[in-house]
Amino acid sequence: MDLKNTTTNTTLVQRLGSNEVRLLRVELLVLFSTLAWILLERFGSFRRRYSHGFFRLLIWTVYTLSTVLAPYTVGLLQAGPFRDQTFVLWGTILLLIQVHSDSLSVYSIQDIEQRKKMLAQQALQIFLVLWLIINGSGGNKSYRATIWIVYILSIIQAFRKFRHLSKASKKGGLVERSKVIADHMRVELKEVTSVKYITIDSVWRWIESGGFEHKETAEGSVKLALEDTASRSGDEGSYVGTFQVIEEELSFLFGIVWKLCLEVPNDTPTNPQTKTETWSPTAGETWERKLGQYSLLLNFDYDPWNALSFLSLGLIEATRKGQKAGEKIKLADTVIVHVLSQFKNNNGKVENGQSATNQLGSQFSWACTLPTHIHTILVWHIATTISWNEVPLEGNLDRLVAVSLSDYCAYLVAFVPDMLPGHGHDTRCTFDAVVLEAQQCLAECETVSNRCEKLVRGLGGMGGTGTILYMGAKLGRQLRDMVPDQEQRWKVLADFWAEFILFLAPSDNTEIHGEKLSAGGEFMTHLWALLTHAGILERPSSSSGRD
Repeated sequence: MDLKNTTTNTTLVQRLGSNEVRLLRVELLVLFSTLAWILLERFGSFRRRYSHGFFRLLIWTVYTLSTVLAPYTVGLLQAGPFRDQTFVLWGTILLLIQVHSDSLSVYSIQDIEQRKKMLAQQALQIFLVLWLIINGSGGNKSYRATIWIVYILSIIQAFRKFRHLSKASKKGGLVERSKVIADHMRVELKEVTSVKYITIDSVWRWIESGGFEHKETAEGSVKLALEDTASRSGDEGSYVGTFQVIEEELSFLFGIVWKLCLEVPNDTPTNPQTKTETWSPTAGETWERKLGQYSLLLNFDYDPWNALSFLSLGLIEATRKGQKAGEKIKLADTVIVHVLSQFKNNNGKVENGQSATNQLGSQFSWACTLPTHIHTILVWHIATTISWNEVPLEGNLDRLVAVSLSDYCAYLVAFVPDMLPGHGHDTRCTFDAVVLEAQQCLAECETVSNRCEKLVRGLGGMGGTGTILYMGAKLGRQLRDMVPDQEQRWKVLADFWAEFILFLAPSDNTEIHGEKLSAGGEFMTHLWALLTHAGILERPSSSSGRD
């Protein structure tokens, strides 16, 4: 029996090592490598405006496989018995696919800083393909000429690719070139600063007429638009128009980094002041214009399996308990108008929400002076959910604004903590603690309605009075009892969230904004850019609450 098994195993090994099986393996790998390249060509850029988890996982998987399949196939061709010119041509084509300028060069901004490792890997591939060409057999002159042409093109494309990746890196001058663009913009915009009334339309007519050479330098027009908006009263169109300028500006800036540097087009300018860029992305190409949503009282009991994280040895990040996002919603113009009008009402200053609640007196000021801003977000989020749980006030725009921004800020706490004040680790710990507290206090309640009712009615029987869940329940009941008029209550909540989200927006963490802009975009990034143009780079030091 043992002899028979040994013979069977030996035969199987011999078959797997036969030239026929090797040939089949090479053919399949060439096919899959080509398909991976086609998928990246067709759908790679979609990752900028779609943040759906499965789609991004698919693109990441294809991108990762594409960096392995082609080199492995070239290695098989080089080590195998295949010396015919057809196989040599396959190897050179695979090399060209790897370094082609229109393929996905990097998946994330962090990959740029690993360009030296990528250069070493592709230099090795270039050498292996050269070895394959030299040792190839066959006398077809057309094949040989095609092989050398493709090989030389691959070397040229590899050189261009890594030259531009170097320029896109932090040390390679990206910051310096951004400064050049900003300085150039200031000079060009001097021509229009004397205009008494500047509208969005007039700014863009001036841009289209060639008032300056680069649409990406529209950065300066944002401040002009903000000044124009502040000079008007009650014009909703001007608020939406101002936000659209921000969207277009981020689209252009995003295009500079990703289109010019990462995907390396043939007409990449080396100096932003001598050559006009022809590629003009729109806001729809760079972000999905949606708000992420999360409801703590709905999803705190979510207990993920994390099987994929376990099987991938942590490559796929594990989902924490309670971390289940709701369906994203479209960013309504009503939300934009409310946020920017609140900014105007505060005379262009950011406030911590207390001025919005002062219309009710000082009884709610305690909820704006909590230990951290994350406490404030979650406490007001719980209170907003409790108010939402009552009989809906259909068609009320303040309710739409308050709930949308409340769930969006909670979403940032749960999923994008680095975009909020304070250290991301501390935010995660705070989130995990309130999830655990909710699981302990509300374990028997199956619906959001029952959970809200228990929080409001059972306030005295809860544990510590300083916990987030307790303070959220306290604020929710206080709003219900002291502001029985639903319309007035939703007005207060909408004003609070519109004011507070602007207060949260200033940040010096530009990397998280760049990362998220390449993954569907965030509303908070646009507010951050808007406040930057308004000269607000940080929160007022005198504001209540600590980071």
